[in-house]
Amino acid sequence: EDQKGNFKQLVGGETDPTEWDPVGTEDQTTFVLKGPGSLDIRSTAQKPMCYGFGGRNLTIEGGTVTSNICFCTIGGAFRMTGGSLTIDQETDDGIYVYEGPVQITGGTVDILAGASGIVITGIPNKAPAKDVMISGGDVKIQGNYGIFIKEDTAADPESQAINFTGGDIFVSGGTQGLTAPAVNIKGTDTYVELEAKIFPATIQVSVTGGVLRTDKFPGNATKTTTENCLIFVNGTGQAYGSAVLGRNLEVSEGELLIVGEDASLAIQPGKTLTIRGMLSLYQENGLTGGALAGHGYFSLDRPVTEEDLTTPGDLPYTGEDQTQAAKAAIAVRDSVTILDTPFGLFYSRGWT
Repeated sequence: EDQKGNFKQLVGGETDPTEWDPVGTEDQTTFVLKGPGSLDIRSTAQKPMCYGFGGRNLTIEGGTVTSNICFCTIGGAFRMTGGSLTIDQETDDGIYVYEGPVQITGGTVDILAGASGIVITGIPNKAPAKDVMISGGDVKIQGNYGIFIKEDTAADPESQAINFTGGDIFVSGGTQGLTAPAVNIKGTDTYVELEAKIFPATIQVSVTGGVLRTDKFPGNATKTTTENCLIFVNGTGQAYGSAVLGRNLEVSEGELLIVGEDASLAIQPGKTLTIRGMLSLYQENGLTGGALAGHGYFSLDRPVTEEDLTTPGDLPYTGEDQTQAAKAAIAVRDSVTILDTPFGLFYSRGWT
């Protein structure tokens, strides 16, 4: 590194990944990048067939790392707890791992790859691929395949799952976004945005917390679980079970969020739900907790009840039938209050 604490640029050439054994012992060739400097891994070849790091394990704890080639070909675990990693290359994988797992608990990740953003292949007849766990940080992954875990049919699907339990996560796949035996999304502050032709977990998809925005759901999964979460599909959001919002969230113009008869949404204290599109509630107590903001539309979709009606106190008897006069005097109350915010009943626009 230089006097400023920055690593010098590494210029890659052609390398052969068969030169080392990816199934070595746990302490074989382990790299830890601690920062706070910077590392730029770069190849001048037009279509480089090389990678930045090879070995057993690789951990990024800090610093600024950039690469225009496959960042690593790792036999064991890739972990990231802080710092930033940017991979921008058009022909290869971003992060290539044989066994795994891949764990991201913090920091910033931005991968643009020509093949897979993150891939775990397993080692035939030796070790199946392990899971991908993202529990924090700001993660953006783009590739022909966003995240790919090669299935081993003899292994437990949960041991080869893509797990999102926290953080801000965006995955885009030109062919498939998430490919794995199982996909699990949970956690009150987890936000996942998936942009792909297929949401293709081959066995099971479980969303039991957080917010998922996607263009297709649940894809070709044979088992689907949706509990205590918000799922937006092509702009229409649905609350499932007792959803908890542990982050600020905006329902954009043109989007709809529905909290139906059998669901509720609790906004955690200090968090705000901003409506610029439309919020549809079945009942007033379907939305509780934090704060509302925005200038979108609101609708209350339950049937009108007697509590919504005002009736005449008295009508003077004139000797004639007063039925029509009584009907004319019955009125529907003009507003409801939700989270200390008045709304017109049953359809209104605009609040602060």
